[in-house]
Amino acid sequence: MDDEMIQQEENQGFLTWLKGIFTKKEEDTEPEDPKYKRRLFDGRIEKYLDQNLDAYISEYGIVTGLDLEVYEERYKRLTGKISEIYEYMTDKDAEISVLERDLGSVQKAAKKNGS
Repeated sequence: MDDEMIQQEENQGFLTWLKGIFTKKEEDTEPEDPKYKRRLFDGRIEKYLDQNLDAYISEYGIVTGLDLEVYEERYKRLTGKISEIYEYMTDKDAEISVLERDLGSVQKAAKKNGS
């Protein structure tokens, strides 16, 4: 529907609209394809919701697309940091293993020379 028809529908009175529904001719009642038909108050409700959208977002804690982008960026940074920490721990475990092996060699050599 175009804006002109919506405006006409909003401007006509409720009783006129109601009368139009009940006084349809039989030829007008041909089956139509099911589709959404704008109601009298749809435009007003949409305007109200648009005007108060920020209040609803804050009151009900609704997550917006921008919030999701921020969360995804934080997730990428955190997973990057976690992978860096995991790599660091793996490297240090390898270094500790080498040091433990060298310490074992030194202890064996000390026992041979001390005995």
